[in-house]
Amino acid sequence: MSNFSFLLADFPALHADAVEAEQLTLLSPKAAAIFCRSTLENAINWLYDHDPKLSRPFKSELSTLMHEHGFASQFNQTMLGELHLIRKTGNVAAHGSKVSQQDALASLKYLFRFLRYLATYYGKQTPAPQAFEEGLIPSGKPNAESTEQIAALQQQLAAKEQALREAERARLQEAEHNAELRQKIDRQQAELVARKQSRENTINLLFHCW
Repeated sequence: MSNFSFLLADFPALHADAVEAEQLTLLSPKAAAIFCRSTLENAINWLYDHDPKLSRPFKSELSTLMHEHGFASQFNQTMLGELHLIRKTGNVAAHGSKVSQQDALASLKYLFRFLRYLATYYGKQTPAPQAFEEGLIPSGKPNAESTEQIAALQQQLAAKEQALREAERARLQEAEHNAELRQKIDRQQAELVARKQSRENTINLLFHCW
């Protein structure tokens, strides 16, 4: 069992990395923090790739993507602060500084909140209500995390992120010369926008009924 099982059907790649972060949170906090940051970055890039209302800024760095108005305006200051803490904690880990179990756990919880948002508004199936359960995280004392291990993990995730970005660029380039694919992408984006709007309306209605 995992806190992130709700991602499996619609976001399998994000599910795999989020579960990896969950498994490492107490055993290898630095690695968990790096996984959380990487998963956040991939999720945000997914939004820019699939939500036509979002326009990519000139720079592709995670911080720039998060500060872009169209993205940032979707969230309140509390959640934006949480997302930046995921990013900053991951950066701290990547530079070899100490990350505590508590810091890694905070990143994991904040990641859970953001991915619930993603699945709720953009997934094909609305996830069932769910509270974060710390009991699903494997317990234990932190392992020794060598500089070499952390560097290897960063290289692995960077290569994976680059492959994802290149695959998306190739898809869009193909669509420029393939009318059928272009129509398919346009249709998927229209469906996504309509689905998001419908769910926003439903949640707002439920909120005002309380």
